[in-house]
Amino acid sequence: MSEKKPRLSLTANKMPEDIYNILAEKGDSRRLTPYVVSLVEKERMMDALVMNLPKLLEKIDHLEDKIDKLNAKIEGSEVSFSKNYSIPKNTEEVEQGELGISEKIDSEIDEEIIEVDF
Repeated sequence: MSEKKPRLSLTANKMPEDIYNILAEKGDSRRLTPYVVSLVEKERMMDALVMNLPKLLEKIDHLEDKIDKLNAKIEGSEVSFSKNYSIPKNTEEVEQGELGISEKIDSEIDEEIIEVDF
């Protein structure tokens, strides 16, 4: 069993009125202790995030350098295409104003049929 801890008190005349009202409301509804605990936990989490911020910024700078190097490589390189490459032409061309119906299916809609066993 844990040892009984002494109560803590706050000096109300050193805090703004709006904050006092919030704390008084929490105290009247017996939610002040969980509220203060959550505030302290959030502050610890924020402190840990702030402490890790320089590492994160260093990693971002490193990524920016890598991206700049990749961009320089891309801009400095030449891309050549083979002269033998040609775009295949559609053999069944339809002239403007005509309705062309082909027996050849170029695409389809895939439907997933779900069988339900009753």
